[in-house]
Amino acid sequence: LWVDLFIIDKLPAGKSAAAMTRFLHKAVYGLAMGHRYHLDFKKYSLPHKIFVGGLAAVGRLIPMRAIFAMQRAVALKDRHSKGSLRYYSNYQPDFLYVTVEKDWCDQVVDMEFEDTRLMAPAGWHEILTEVYGDYMTPPPKEQQVPTHSGREIEVFG
Repeated sequence: LWVDLFIIDKLPAGKSAAAMTRFLHKAVYGLAMGHRYHLDFKKYSLPHKIFVGGLAAVGRLIPMRAIFAMQRAVALKDRHSKGSLRYYSNYQPDFLYVTVEKDWCDQVVDMEFEDTRLMAPAGWHEILTEVYGDYMTPPPKEQQVPTHSGREIEVFG
């Protein structure tokens, strides 16, 4: 089974500096796309096709170890920031807009999920609202499709 683990890093206090941090993450992600087996350009607009294609072409020439080091350097560059905003530095580029307050994720609470007790950020409601909007209202039936995989998973016991 898959579990998404996201790293929460500090954002710089200024809006333009925060935008630059997010841009750098997108650029590093684009370099890493050069190592994918297949790159589907159908979902991109023409300017994004050029941006992604160019970065992927350059990224093919850079070892993944070096790209990982770049991602780590960008994630850590603001570690001494006095700002109160945080972001998921290893999220996919179209979710890098997600910005959380320091107070939302500095503390954890125990929550029940089915038959298991899990730790969650104290600001879980605020975070879910930031990511999904009205997360308690399901989307229309035609939009309720898996986004991670279209394959069935078989677990053998």
